[in-house]
Amino acid sequence: MFYLIGMSERDPFFRYYFERVDPEVAASFTPAQRRAIKLMFGARARAKHDIDVRRSIGLLGRRYYFVLLGGVERRDKERLQREGMVSSLLDAAVSLIGLAAMLLPVVIVVYFLKSSLGVDLISDGGVHGLMDEVGEQIRTSMR
Repeated sequence: MFYLIGMSERDPFFRYYFERVDPEVAASFTPAQRRAIKLMFGARARAKHDIDVRRSIGLLGRRYYFVLLGGVERRDKERLQREGMVSSLLDAAVSLIGLAAMLLPVVIVVYFLKSSLGVDLISDGGVHGLMDEVGEQIRTSMR
């Protein structure tokens, strides 16, 4: 690792990336070039988000992680177009359908728990009674 001397040899970023580079090439980078490379590869501080949930869970002997980020878009429109990130109406519809598909199992489980505990949120027959009333009103209005 003689080629890292003077190149922040204690910096894990440089150790990881520059161990795989020819030593003569690694030694040829100037400090400004090394800073630019480190910035380009994302070794910068984590951005702040209004919603920032990062969790890891163990399931079936393996670990899985999920990340949910949200907040105000700060990138300008030109950059978003250049990166292909401008959402269309179709993207929004697909996202809503995906969100609904993820929430549906949760709603079903909550409904079964509510039903098994005997909790009625709507009196006089619950959702079934409400649907019967709506159906009766529709039939009455069509006569």
